[in-house]
Amino acid sequence: MGKVYFIDFKASVKCNILEKLVKLFVTAGFNDLLVPGELVACKLHFGEYGNTNFINPVFVKKLVETIKKSNAIPFLTDTGSLYAGRRMLAPTHIEQALWDGFGGAPIIIADGLRGESYVSVKSEGTHFKDLKIASGIYYADKMIVISHFKGHFGTGFGGALKNLGMGCAAKQGKLEQHSGKPPVVNKKCTGCGLCIKWCPTKAIEIVTQASSLNIRVDNVAKIIPQKCIMCTSCISVCPSRAIDINWGEETSRLQEAMAEYAKGAVYGKKGVGYINFLINIAPFCDCWPATEAFVTPDIGILASSDPVSIDRASYDMVEKASNGRFGKLWHQIKPEIQLDYAEKIGLGTQKYEIVEIE
Repeated sequence: MGKVYFIDFKASVKCNILEKLVKLFVTAGFNDLLVPGELVACKLHFGEYGNTNFINPVFVKKLVETIKKSNAIPFLTDTGSLYAGRRMLAPTHIEQALWDGFGGAPIIIADGLRGESYVSVKSEGTHFKDLKIASGIYYADKMIVISHFKGHFGTGFGGALKNLGMGCAAKQGKLEQHSGKPPVVNKKCTGCGLCIKWCPTKAIEIVTQASSLNIRVDNVAKIIPQKCIMCTSCISVCPSRAIDINWGEETSRLQEAMAEYAKGAVYGKKGVGYINFLINIAPFCDCWPATEAFVTPDIGILASSDPVSIDRASYDMVEKASNGRFGKLWHQIKPEIQLDYAEKIGLGTQKYEIVEIE
C-alpha cells in the first residue's frame, strides 16, 4: 500500500501554505533522496501561452529553495511539444517559462533544441521495444515530478503518470504514443483554416466538397494521413469542434503507451518523488491555450514516492469534491486504464493510505 501525504489549503500566520509545502516535502521523505552535488530534475509543465492554470511558480521556487539546502543541484525541466506552440522549440519554450514567472533554478529543455536529444531505454511493456526518453531526464541523478492534476481530452486526466510518460518523452516518443488519425466532421467544419495554422507538419488543407443535394459547395478541412503525426493540435484549436479524436481503442492504447513511457522515464533512478497539486482543476491540460472554468474548488497538495498511488488518490479526491462530475468530463474515456496498466507493469499500486499533515 502506497503512502500518500496530504496538506490542505488551511493556513495561519504561524504556518502559511509555503511552510506547509516544505513540511510535506520533508515528511514524504524527499529530503532523504537528496545528495550533495547530484543533479535533481524538477519535472513540471510551464504552461502554454494563454493558459493561466499551471502551478503557481511561487510553489516551485519554494521547492527549489528546499532542494538547494541539501547542496544538491536542482534544475527546472520539461520537453518540447509536438504541436506548433511556444513550447515546440527550446528557445521559445524557455521564454514561455520565464514569461509565466518560473525561476529559482536553471531552466533546461530536456530533449534538446528541437526535440532531437534522447536515450533509448528498453521497454518492459507490450507496445514498444524501446522508449525515447529525453536526455536531460535520463542523465539526471534524481527527479522530483511536480504535476498539476487536471482533466485531459485524450487520457481522461493528467497527473504524475502523464507528467512522466508524455512529459519525459522526446518528440519521437510522444509521436509513438499517439494513435489514430483525427477525423473531420464535414457538417461542423466552417473552413476557417485555424487548424492549418497550428498544424506542425502541414498535414491539413482546405478542399471544396459538394453538399448532399449538390446545391452548394462548402470549403472544409481535410487531413492528409501520410503527413499527420497525431499531435492533436487541430483538435485543441478547432472552434467548431469539427475535428475529433478516435475514441475507444485509440485512447486505451494511448493510456497504456503513456504508462510504459512513464516507467521508462524513471529507469535507473534511485530516487523519485511525486507532488500533485490539486488546484485550478480544469477540464483541459495546461497545453490548452486558454483558461477554462474550474471543475471544483482547490483541494490541496499530495506527495508520494509511488506515482500510481498518488494519481489514484488524486482522482478519488477530485471525483469526491466534484460530486462525480470530474469523471464525466470526458465520458468516452475510461481514465482508470492508465492506472490499471501502470500497476500491471509494476510501476506502483492503486492501494493507498492518506497521511494528512497537520
